[in-house]
Amino acid sequence: MTNRIIRVLLYIVLILALSYIIYHRLIFPSSSQQYVQPSTDDTISQSSNKPSPQDIAASMNTFWDDWDEDHCKNICEASWTACRLRQCHGVPGVRTPDEL
Repeated sequence: MTNRIIRVLLYIVLILALSYIIYHRLIFPSSSQQYVQPSTDDTISQSSNKPSPQDIAASMNTFWDDWDEDHCKNICEASWTACRLRQCHGVPGVRTPDEL
């Protein structure tokens, strides 16, 4: 009988603790989850140098000709290993691992 009471009390305490944690995470999110938007000058300079994630995904998921430099640049921007496997490391304008 006492084991049953202890077990029920333990369940109640655990459920209350879990609901307390979830409630406070939803109501009071930590300050580390609030992201600061970069200034527009930084966004423009970074976007002109790097391909968008959509461009990288399109290059990774499609077949393309070896002479297509844009796909090689996108692949090498995402992964140097994929760049070497697709033999893009010698294409002009492709960033080397030192520049990444």
